[in-house]
Amino acid sequence: MKMSEQRYLQLRRETASLREKEAKELSERDRRHKKRTIRSLERYLKRSNRLLLALMGNPEYDATLTMWQQHVRWMRLNLVYFKPLPPIIRPKQRQQKVLDLLTEMAIRGLKNEGYAPPEPRELRRVVRLYVRSSNRGREGRNSVPGMLKYPNHFDSTWFLAQWVISRTAAELERLP
Repeated sequence: MKMSEQRYLQLRRETASLREKEAKELSERDRRHKKRTIRSLERYLKRSNRLLLALMGNPEYDATLTMWQQHVRWMRLNLVYFKPLPPIIRPKQRQQKVLDLLTEMAIRGLKNEGYAPPEPRELRRVVRLYVRSSNRGREGRNSVPGMLKYPNHFDSTWFLAQWVISRTAAELERLP
């Protein structure tokens, strides 16, 4: 049994409108339920406050209320709303730190391979080439975030060393 394209589109529209209607009803019901719960909790809060005031007296009630408000403020600050602030590093500073770290990794890798690193300016240029290539998605598994995640991993330093060797083959000297 084959369904016509027109019938298929009609069924899709009907199911979409049914889903929208159900979602609207559900959200309306949820909103009413939340409102009712909040009203009920506020009513119980007022009752408990009146009872506490009657049992303790005014000065003790004020002291207890102050302690409780301080505790709630502490909870909001430290448990509920605490989000560590992002480090204040400007993009240029971050880029320089990434290049510094990758350069150190490349030097370690070159020493492991038995090569003396090229002059710092040339090495920095080659590392920048690697970063550009990685940002374009050409390095796959050996991307910059992966390198920065495991800076002491042998594969990372070896890959960077091979990158530098392939880009500056004529200038590198073998270590004794």
